[in-house]
Amino acid sequence: MLNIDQLLKNAAVKLMQVSPTANLDAELILCHVLGCTRVDLILKKYDIVSEELSSAYETLIEERLSGNPVSYIVGKQEFMGLDFEVNKHVLIPRPDTEILIEQLVGLVDSKVPINVLDIGTGSGAIPIALAHFLKHAKAWTIDISVEASEVAKNNAKRNHVDDRITFLLGDLYEPLNTIDEPLKFDVIVSNPPYIPSADIEDLQVEVATFEPRLALDGGSDGLDFYRRIVKDALIHLKVDGIIAFEIGYDQAEAVAKLLEERGFTQIKVVKDLAGKDRVVIGRL
Repeated sequence: MLNIDQLLKNAAVKLMQVSPTANLDAELILCHVLGCTRVDLILKKYDIVSEELSSAYETLIEERLSGNPVSYIVGKQEFMGLDFEVNKHVLIPRPDTEILIEQLVGLVDSKVPINVLDIGTGSGAIPIALAHFLKHAKAWTIDISVEASEVAKNNAKRNHVDDRITFLLGDLYEPLNTIDEPLKFDVIVSNPPYIPSADIEDLQVEVATFEPRLALDGGSDGLDFYRRIVKDALIHLKVDGIIAFEIGYDQAEAVAKLLEERGFTQIKVVKDLAGKDRVVIGRL
């Protein structure tokens, strides 16, 4: 039988074949198997691991070697300091999307009640983070996937904001027709599918093979959902309301033009930490 340190070293050597973060991957997966923290791995590095747990660990390392992302293997992902359940039905929340949250939190008055509509909610990362940081915000979320919506509901409960989020099932704005009273929103936000269909197979295996295509495929040029969301946004947005999108690195000009053509002003493009265009925001 091996101790924690030996298991980690063996796993990291294997994972170097597929991951630039082999050591971290090995640690996170072992924490999941042992039910411990990364600090525990250091403090107990010479503790012997049972054959049963060692075998379970090796099985999960093989999953990682196949390309399965660590977040799916351990079933969770941190986002904006919050803990999210993730599985194969939802995209893994990424640091790039935190820029979208930070921009919106900075644009609205946190002391004033607002209504937020999130389209294509997936794991619920965007509306849950906004509800967490904007205590007077109420959110309505829409997703076409039943499985994704269930994950988002679980995450809202997990992060104690489920009393301020309404989950709707369907295609873009269509589910709003089921609400008794017509709503106008202060903010419409979306991180829609934006990968051009033909480019999906060229993505890294973690994304192309394991993340849901439904949440990736943005049509022939990647802009299908931006067009559809912008087209009817005026019906659902209050005067002076905000619309905000996460975008692909080369889509800022096209998305900004869509907003301008529909009468949005104060259009702003925000770059990510790598200096690439990542968010487009407009005001009605």
